[in-house]
Amino acid sequence: MTTKRIETQLTIKAVDQYSSIPATIPLRP
Repeated sequence: MTTKRIETQLTIKAVDQYSSIPATIPLRP
């Protein structure tokens, strides 16, 4: 359970970072 919780937090952090990255960088295909 703890591992899944950490993974979820890391995923949310990653999404936040991607959202703050300018759209000029093509992250999606």
